[in-house]
Amino acid sequence: MALIKIKQIDGLSSELSGLSTDIVAAESTAIVVAGSLDTVLETSLSADIVAAESDAIVAAGSLDTVLEGELQTYAGSLDTVLETALSADIVAAESDAIVAAGSLDTVLEGELQTYAGSLDTVLEGELQTYAGSLDTVLEGELQTYAGSLDTVLETALSADIVAAESTAISHANSLDVVMDGRVDTLEAAIIEDDEFFVETFAGTPVLGPYTLANSVQDNEVELVWAYVNGVSVEVATVSGTQVTLATPGYAIDANDTVKFHYQSA
Repeated sequence: MALIKIKQIDGLSSELSGLSTDIVAAESTAIVVAGSLDTVLETSLSADIVAAESDAIVAAGSLDTVLEGELQTYAGSLDTVLETALSADIVAAESDAIVAAGSLDTVLEGELQTYAGSLDTVLEGELQTYAGSLDTVLEGELQTYAGSLDTVLETALSADIVAAESTAISHANSLDVVMDGRVDTLEAAIIEDDEFFVETFAGTPVLGPYTLANSVQDNEVELVWAYVNGVSVEVATVSGTQVTLATPGYAIDANDTVKFHYQSA
């Protein structure tokens, strides 16, 4: 039984070897055939491709011409249709826009009035709160600033007062010097103006000139008073110490007493 199995296996092995030889031969033949087929197909496809490209170029040129004419005709018709449609749409849109604008104005007006009222209320509350806070802050700031300002002003005023006092004292001293000079000048003038003299002479018929002991101040006639026997007479001229009387309307002789009261120079 075992021999029979071995013989069967040997027979199968021989058959397998024969099949392997056949497969190798078939593969070799297939390779040769495939190479020839590739060459034939390549040559045939090249010719077909060239012919197809030529036909495609001719067809494309014709198609361009046809499409250009069709497109021009269609574009003209489309422009007319679009223009008509757009005109109608524009008119309708304008009408709708006018109606919508009127409605929108009414709605917006109501909304704005409501919002404005609410905003006023909110702002009023916010402003009151802010004003209260601001008052508190400002009050504190002002108190602090006032304290600092008082100190600064006090210091500045003290310095200014000292400087002003010093200036006032210097000015007063200068004024004292000036006033002293003016008083001295005035006193000298008063004393000078108070230098009156009285002199008495015997009368002469020729009315003068009478020669005084001192010159009359500024040769001023008004600074000489003349009397004949106690009666005032006018002075005609004054020149230094020379005084001439005006005619009194009566004769003056040696029996008369002529007295001069005058301001000396």
